[in-house]
Amino acid sequence: AYSHEGVRVALASTANFIRWERLGVILPDINNKDAVLFPEKIEGKYVMFHRPMDEKPLSIWIAYSDDLLHWYGQKKVMSPQKDNWDNATIGAGCPPLKTEKGWLLMYHGVDESSTYRLGAALFDLKTPSLLIRRHPEPILVPEKNYELRGEVNQVVFGCGACEVKGTYFIYYGG
Repeated sequence: AYSHEGVRVALASTANFIRWERLGVILPDINNKDAVLFPEKIEGKYVMFHRPMDEKPLSIWIAYSDDLLHWYGQKKVMSPQKDNWDNATIGAGCPPLKTEKGWLLMYHGVDESSTYRLGAALFDLKTPSLLIRRHPEPILVPEKNYELRGEVNQVVFGCGACEVKGTYFIYYGG
């Protein structure tokens, strides 16, 4: 949600993708974005990755909920890496995918020249606040003209991901 009050994480619900019920802002106290819900409950709780905009450096945080409206247990789970391709800012883009080895998160990383790349990280299945491993190199970089030039230059930004017969597909914007 974006307004003169800033940017916030809000929730809406639909049964048919035509009519929507706005449930309102769910992380009201801080400027926040890049929120993604896990596709299933973990230990009976809903889980979300998000990125507070007032906490520097801009990092990925986790939060838990019993009802999708009230969130608690927020803490930082992954930060930009010094002297790396994702050294300035990171944020979730795609909801995590459940694999046999953990929750696979495709995230965006930004360097000091404002180039957006996609990376991959693996989090524990039962304790999703536990980062298991981060792939050291980006998995997708801006190369095509529409990725290099636009309203914001040098951007690939994950929007969704899925696994089909052992192959992972990433839906992204440039």
